[in-house]
Amino acid sequence: MSSSAGVSGPVSVWNPRYKRNVYLYFIIYALLGVVTGVTNNTMENYLDLIAPNLITGMMIYSAISSIFMAWLLAEIHRFGYKQMLVWSSVISAASLLVFIFTRVFWIVAIAYVVNSTFVAMFDVVYPLMFAVETPRAKRTKFFQYIMIDNLFFQAIMTFFGGKIAVKVYSGLMHISYAAAGALSSNEESLRGLQLEKWLESYQAVIWIAVVFAAAAFFFALLMKDEKQDYQETDEERAARHEQKEKFSWKKKETWKRLFTRDVIMWFIYVNINGFGASLCLPYFPIFLSHFLHIERGAVSTIIALQTVAMFLGYFLADRLEKKFGSVGSLVLAVGCCIPLMLLMPNLGSIAHAIGISVTITTGVILFFRSGIANMASPVSGSLSMSLVPKDYRPAFSSAGTVIGLCVSFLEGLFTQYVLFTTNQGYATAYYIAAGCYVVSIVFLMLTLFKKYNRISRREAAAVAAAVAEEAKGSQEQAGASA
Repeated sequence: MSSSAGVSGPVSVWNPRYKRNVYLYFIIYALLGVVTGVTNNTMENYLDLIAPNLITGMMIYSAISSIFMAWLLAEIHRFGYKQMLVWSSVISAASLLVFIFTRVFWIVAIAYVVNSTFVAMFDVVYPLMFAVETPRAKRTKFFQYIMIDNLFFQAIMTFFGGKIAVKVYSGLMHISYAAAGALSSNEESLRGLQLEKWLESYQAVIWIAVVFAAAAFFFALLMKDEKQDYQETDEERAARHEQKEKFSWKKKETWKRLFTRDVIMWFIYVNINGFGASLCLPYFPIFLSHFLHIERGAVSTIIALQTVAMFLGYFLADRLEKKFGSVGSLVLAVGCCIPLMLLMPNLGSIAHAIGISVTITTGVILFFRSGIANMASPVSGSLSMSLVPKDYRPAFSSAGTVIGLCVSFLEGLFTQYVLFTTNQGYATAYYIAAGCYVVSIVFLMLTLFKKYNRISRREAAAVAAAVAEEAKGSQEQAGASA
C-alpha cells in the first residue's frame, strides 16, 4: 500500500474499495443521525422523567461509557472498522429497546452506558477510517461532508421528534395538539395517567431510533476491510524511515511515540474546551424545558435549528482552514462563541428588553452559537489525525477517550452534587463554559499554532510530490522499455 492515505496502486488513483467503504459510511452515518436526533434530544427528557439521577449525573455514566469505548478503540487495529460498525449497530438497537421495556433504574443505567458507548463508536471510527481511505488533499472535505450528512438527518429527527411525541400524546389523551403541547411545557408536574401517556409518547419516538439503528447493521455488512486498512504495513514504516516492530502497548517505544509533547498539548486543549462544552451541550433540552419553560414542540424546533446551524457551519470548514489555517480556524470558531455563551443565562431578560418572545430569542442565539462553534469541527478531526502515524491512531483516540473519561467523571460529580442541584445551575454552566473557552484557545495558540497551523497544506504537498515522483518513475520505466 502506498504511503498516501486513501490511495492504492498509483498514488493518484483512489482505491475503488476505499471509495465503496466511504460511501457506505455516509449511508450508515445518515441513519445514525436519526438515532442521535432521538438520543440527544427526546430520550434525554424521557430519562429525566424515569431516572432523574441518571441525567443529573450524566457525565459520570458518560465516563463509564468512555472506559469501554477506549478499550474498543484500542482493539480496532486487531479486527477492523467493519466489525466495529456491525456490532455497534446491533448493540445500539438492543440497548434502545431496554429503555422502552423497563424503568428499573440500574437496568436503565446499564443500558444508557451501553447505548452511549456504541452510538458514539460511529463518531470515532470515521476519523480513523477516513484518515486511511480518503485522499489527503480532500480529507478535510470528507470530514466536512460526513459531518454534514449526519447532522442533516439529525436535524430532521430532532425537529420532528418532540412534535411526534406531542402528536402521539394528543391521540392517547384524546385532546388537541395545542393542549398536549401546553402540558408538555411543564412535564415535571405531570402525574398519574397524564404522565404515563406522556412516557408512552416518548417511547414511540425511541422506536424510530431502534429501526434506524437496525438498518445501519445491514449497510455495515456490505463494507470490505483488509488488514492493511487498520494496521501499518512494513512499507509504510520504511517510508517513515522507522523499521520498528508493530504497535504494541507492552513496548516502551509505543508510549514514547504516542505521548509526544504535541499530543499531550492537544489533549490538554481538548479537555479544557470539552469540560466547558459538556456542562451545556448535553443539557440543552432540559435547560430549555425546565429553566426557560418552553413547550416540547418548540424545544424540538430550537434544537433542530441549532443542528441546521451546525450543518451550515460545516460548509465553511474547508474555506476557513485555507484562509486561517488549522489551529487558526479552531481559535476563531471557539473565540467567537464566548460572547454568545455569556448571553445564554440572560435570555429571559434579553427577550423582555427587546420585546420578543423567549422562544424566538433563544432560537436565534442558539442558532448563531451552534453554527459558529462547529465551523472548525471537521478541521479539528482532520488535524488530530495528523499528530500520530496510522498504527497509533486507534491508540491515540483511545488514550484521548481515557483522559476524557477521567475529566467526565469529575465533571459528573460536580454537576450532580454542586452545579445542577437547582435549575439555576443550568444557566450558571454557560459562564463556566465561556471561561473554559478563553483558557483553551490561549493555550492552543501558545503551544501548537506555529507547528500545526498549516499542516494540511504541507501534507497535501507531500502527496502531490509523491504523485509527481511516481509519474516520473513510470515515464522512465516506459522509456527504458522502449
